[in-house]
Amino acid sequence: MTNGAKSAIFNAFAATLETGDEVLIPAPYWVSYPDMVLACDGHPRTLPCGEDAGFKLTPEQLRSAITPHTRWLLLNSPSNPTGASYSREELRALASTPEEQHTGLPFIVYRNITPYHRAGFTCPVQYRWSQLATTAQPYR
Repeated sequence: MTNGAKSAIFNAFAATLETGDEVLIPAPYWVSYPDMVLACDGHPRTLPCGEDAGFKLTPEQLRSAITPHTRWLLLNSPSNPTGASYSREELRALASTPEEQHTGLPFIVYRNITPYHRAGFTCPVQYRWSQLATTAQPYR
């Protein structure tokens, strides 16, 4: 338990990143993500996710972005600032990409719980995923 999702994400980076390790951050993203990586001696790599793709990362983008230095992929769903939300199928497709490449790439899936998401969500792939679930508003 932490005092917020950003604290948990920062702690994960601080515990695991070494100088030069990369963190993939789909853009647009929350403003502090790259600075959190830099503070832990990592290298933030932003991956542009335009409106034509619904502001979402595609498996093809992820496949081409992974290098031997990539240590994390940080997803935020629903995204702040765009509101884009990954479906279960989209998360499965993204999760299979590192498996295809035989990398140990962990994901952080940071999701903000909203009334829309109350039906229940579990990560479609538990292996190597860290899921942070937060709520920023009263949960009724």
